[in-house]
Amino acid sequence: MITALLPIFFAVLLLGLPIFASLALAVFLAIEFFGATNPVIVPMRMFTGMNNFSLMAIPFFILAAELMRIGGLSDRLINLAKALVGWVPGGLAAATVLSCLFFGAISGSSPATVVAIGSIMFPALVAAGYDKRFAIGLIATAGTLGPIVPPSIALIIYGSVTGTSVGRL
Repeated sequence: MITALLPIFFAVLLLGLPIFASLALAVFLAIEFFGATNPVIVPMRMFTGMNNFSLMAIPFFILAAELMRIGGLSDRLINLAKALVGWVPGGLAAATVLSCLFFGAISGSSPATVVAIGSIMFPALVAAGYDKRFAIGLIATAGTLGPIVPPSIALIIYGSVTGTSVGRL
């Protein structure tokens, strides 16, 4: 079946279909004509894989991050970070990293962290004399600290895919 999958994929890709559609069509055609399984089993297994209770945490993490941004928790986290490290040279940049770490640990979402902290800290960094490119790079990089600190969306997906207990992770 693998020997049929790749030629079908590249042929459909050359016809101009997007990559996701080419992959889906190639898999469907390979299962339909060359597979030993019933094609009805494929969507059943897809939905069985998505039927995982721990995956419900992902939209709730994003909702919690948005509520924290609207409710002003990001302002309070920034003030805490400024109080901790704002007095050192380069303290505003260090406070940005620390507030991204705090917010990412609470929300578990990198994009939500970048939006919530970046919308406040970017104008403050530019007003303090930091270069715009440096401020954007700092916020984008510090926003990726969220998945490192558990609980995070990446950790929940890892736990659900591998069958590991998310609570133990």
